[in-house]
Amino acid sequence: MKLHIAAPVAGKGYAMVESSDGPLWWQAIDVPAQGLELTIPVDKTWNRHDLYLSTLVVRPGDKSRSATPKRAVGLLHLPLGDENRRLDLALESPAKMRPNQPLTVRVKASVKHGEMPKQINVLASAVDSGVLNITDYATPDPWQAFFGQKRYGADIYDIYGQVIEGQGRLAALRFGGDGDDLKRGGKPPVNHVNIIAQQAQPITLNEQGEGVVTLPIGDFNGELRVMAQAWTADDFGRGESKVVVAAPVIAELNMPRFLAGGDVSRLVLDVTNLTDRPQTLNIALAASGLLELLSQQPQPVNLAPGVRTTLFVPVRALEGFGEGEIQATISGLNLPGETLGAQHKQWQIGVRPAWPAQTVNSGIALAPGESWHVPEQHLANVSPATFTGTTAVKRKTAAQSGALHSRAESISVRVPGTNHQRVIPGAVYQCRSIAVARYYRR
Repeated sequence: MKLHIAAPVAGKGYAMVESSDGPLWWQAIDVPAQGLELTIPVDKTWNRHDLYLSTLVVRPGDKSRSATPKRAVGLLHLPLGDENRRLDLALESPAKMRPNQPLTVRVKASVKHGEMPKQINVLASAVDSGVLNITDYATPDPWQAFFGQKRYGADIYDIYGQVIEGQGRLAALRFGGDGDDLKRGGKPPVNHVNIIAQQAQPITLNEQGEGVVTLPIGDFNGELRVMAQAWTADDFGRGESKVVVAAPVIAELNMPRFLAGGDVSRLVLDVTNLTDRPQTLNIALAASGLLELLSQQPQPVNLAPGVRTTLFVPVRALEGFGEGEIQATISGLNLPGETLGAQHKQWQIGVRPAWPAQTVNSGIALAPGESWHVPEQHLANVSPATFTGTTAVKRKTAAQSGALHSRAESISVRVPGTNHQRVIPGAVYQCRSIAVARYYRR
């Protein structure tokens, strides 16, 4: 194996072949300014995949030229992967399908050399491509996991960092403490995201290396990435394909992330005709939960092929904490040779109170056998759905800086005028204590 070493300065040092267990080969080197060509023998016993080629070149200091010592380190992964143990996996899936149907994927495994391995296992999954693109997620490759580059397992320690020129900035520690148990903004609204991520049970291919996988696909419109991993006792591989999921008529509701009680909003319903025929569609809308409609039902919609129309849906959010739902029923779709039923769609919107959370602190000294309740004036206009609380209990007063006691029973907090009751840990002791409760009201 040939290795070219190009150091920033001429100097002497070492070239090594290293593994996580230590050096497997090394040689002293003298690198001129133009670089050095080095021949490294490869031992057949190096049957591992954590090998690295490393070089260390040092230029000594020279007081006559006011030159300080300089150190250069080179690192290169040495791949020894066995391509004969790689499985080629081909996936045959439809280029386009409709939602709420099973996705059938045909799997075909092959090898470049030799006979087909016995008992090839395959694990297949289908995931929304939009979600995978957020992090540039790559399809997992088991061959790369076993035979690919591993982490460099050696640590280099020397004192050259104390004498070489320092051109970098000083590092600064960044740390923080525990966060507050109660969020100052109150409870976040409920949000729903429709994500498709289906994974089938592993299957075993037949003697010809073929098999079929079925994945259920729900109410989804978009692109799916079908991913599959194959393995035997000695061989590994992967494959992927793309599938577009689209209904003949797509209905999408554009809405805010959440609403506050009393808000009035105009939602936007986009209806797109993806068929090659004009369609006359009937759209029925309904609201439930913490939402109510403020308009009459829309008139029938006439859509030419490939045309999209926009409907406005005014709604009002009711008081409370939770979610509301908009339902749309689309009927009238006409396709030759098909009997199609009504299409039902649902969208959820989180609803929260229209005012921010309030934090109230209370404290009292408790004698043995006494209990404590939140003062009723602090619970005025409390929304039971958003009520939360914590306690901090000490054996000593705050002035004595006592540590928190770990043995506690409970505080029972009841909201006057309601059936809402919360039990908060920590209150009753066989000594004088300080109890502090903190809770939200809206």
